[in-house]
Amino acid sequence: ATQAIEGVHPLNGGLLRRKYRCDRRPGRPIENPLLFYPQYVWECLSKTARLWSLYHSYKRLRSRVENDPAKSVYVDPALLPALAGEVQPQEQSQPLEKAQ
Repeated sequence: ATQAIEGVHPLNGGLLRRKYRCDRRPGRPIENPLLFYPQYVWECLSKTARLWSLYHSYKRLRSRVENDPAKSVYVDPALLPALAGEVQPQEQSQPLEKAQ
C-alpha cells in the first residue's frame, strides 16, 4: 500500500510520515509555516482517504470471494496429489568427496 499511495518502499513508509518544517537539505531555506502545515495536513488527509479507499476495495473483493456459490467446488491444481505418471524419481546424489 505504501508504494501505491506514497511511491516509496514499504520499509520507508507508514500510516503517517512525520515531517518537520526545519528538516531541509543544507543550503535550502526553512519553509514558511503558513505554507508547510496546511500542505502537510492536506497530504495526511489525502493519504488517509486513499488508504480508506484501498481498504474498501479489498473488503469488496473479499466479500465477493466469500459469497461466491462455487467456492466449495474450486480446488487449486497445485494442491491436488500427483498422479503416478507425473512423478519422476529423483537422481541419487553422490556423497561429496573429502578434499585432500
